[in-house]
Amino acid sequence: MRTKSNLLAVAVAVLFSCSLFAQDKGNKFNVVVSGKQLGTEEYSITRDAKGYKLKSKATSRHDDGRSTVVEQEQLLEPDMTLKRYTLRAVNIDGIQTIEAARDKDKIRMSVRLPNREPRSFSVPLAARIVVLDNMVVSHMQVLLDLMGGKPPAPDYGFLVPQQLTLLPGGVTQLPRQETASLDGRPLNVRKYSVNAGGLIIECWADSTSSRLMRVWVPTQRVEFIREGYRPAGAPPSS
Repeated sequence: MRTKSNLLAVAVAVLFSCSLFAQDKGNKFNVVVSGKQLGTEEYSITRDAKGYKLKSKATSRHDDGRSTVVEQEQLLEPDMTLKRYTLRAVNIDGIQTIEAARDKDKIRMSVRLPNREPRSFSVPLAARIVVLDNMVVSHMQVLLDLMGGKPPAPDYGFLVPQQLTLLPGGVTQLPRQETASLDGRPLNVRKYSVNAGGLIIECWADSTSSRLMRVWVPTQRVEFIREGYRPAGAPPSS
């Protein structure tokens, strides 16, 4: 006969797996630059006993007609510590490959660009290091998951493999919740301001699940917005 504690453990496990499924389903964002939609990004995050796997694919079309396809995979420990990161971007100029991997007490990064010599660099491994490319929206979901629904830690390290650097930074959680909607249903969201080496990135997430809804980079006028999400005050869709 199952005890109450065993039944509670089973219930928690079921709720946890359902939460992960809900988080993993339908993560599609529109990419908007200076008010013009240029592409989309879709991602999934799955978990097993070994940790987390993030996979994403982004496509964009530029004003000159060129298109770019970016695919990435990120493997994380159960505590969200980075194990390995790979990004592959393909366009008319060739293939660009960016990698970062944990190597004992370091993180080794490498960049391979078309018609250029490969470059590499290492930084010390530390707590709360998050891979960050402000043109890859799913990286912000990893940051939110690292916070685990709690107030941000005092400091973070933002690993930028494309630039072979580790930027110091922080996250500010704004005190007031905002109202919005997702697929026509009311939604409370919380706003965060990320400072990555001086670059400010604003993001909004479901205040209950921490599911990412919107990202805005003011200095670059780049916006990522989840399909079906509408901030408060936005005009009705046609």
